[in-house]
Amino acid sequence: MQKIKAAVGIAKCPTTNKVYGVRIEERGSKWAATWAFPINPDVAKREGYSVNQFPPDIIYDAGYPGCPYCEKKENFAVITKHEAKKPLKIMVGSKSEYDDLGKVLSSMKIKWQRLGKLDGCSILFLNCLGSAPSAEELEKYVRNGGCVFASCTQSSILEQAFPDDISFSSIGFETGTETVTIEDSELAEIVGKTIDIHFHAAGSGNPNRGNFVPIMRSAGRVFKAGTNICVKATHGKGTIFFTMFHNSDNINEYEQALLKLLVLKGLGNTDNRSLEETGQEFGIDIDEIKSKFKFNW
Repeated sequence: MQKIKAAVGIAKCPTTNKVYGVRIEERGSKWAATWAFPINPDVAKREGYSVNQFPPDIIYDAGYPGCPYCEKKENFAVITKHEAKKPLKIMVGSKSEYDDLGKVLSSMKIKWQRLGKLDGCSILFLNCLGSAPSAEELEKYVRNGGCVFASCTQSSILEQAFPDDISFSSIGFETGTETVTIEDSELAEIVGKTIDIHFHAAGSGNPNRGNFVPIMRSAGRVFKAGTNICVKATHGKGTIFFTMFHNSDNINEYEQALLKLLVLKGLGNTDNRSLEETGQEFGIDIDEIKSKFKFNW
């Protein structure tokens, strides 16, 4: 009996951005795709799989079902082609005594530049009480595909620029330790479902209306239960992140790790990448960050 030479490769669906496994086997001088199946990215990593460069002349077996998500028979050589990425142009507004997102980026060895003209900017970070562009500039930037990551008191410029997408109710500034529920499933897989974080005079406003989705919410120890601590909204072709939680000097080791994850989530949003993929791009070990939260599991 002739032995069949087969292998499993990993592809990514360009429609859903989800990874899936592809079984291929040798057929004479060519390789044929015979089966495709969904696979969890963590499982793929654990099994040593990565996104593969498939041969350009791959063929499909008559029984090949197509992508398990969109059911298309993708051109593997095209969708797995490794292309040189254009470096992100990252800008940061001026820091304040309460917030320094440039410091967070630098601690992750991510290059950034001070706020200037927004032409070509991939993502803009705005510190609590720091500098910001005008509402008109910010609206145009995000509408055309830009991403803004703003904290605490920058709620006022967000509401001016995007009144239909994110608006705030006044809640007053508070200091203390709040239990926060993690509403984002990808973040919860790393951090856990809840986490206690310290707020240093935070509370510029609760996002209460718009097209946003919650990332973190308060459980009711410091702020009213259900207060949106961190959210993500869209406007035109672009994205808005807002967080009341920021980089005051008194945050501890795991709060620093949480803030890094939020920053990575913003960076990954520029090209719809997962936290794992964004971490790999910037040389950051997500498993190491996850180890900071071992007490939470």
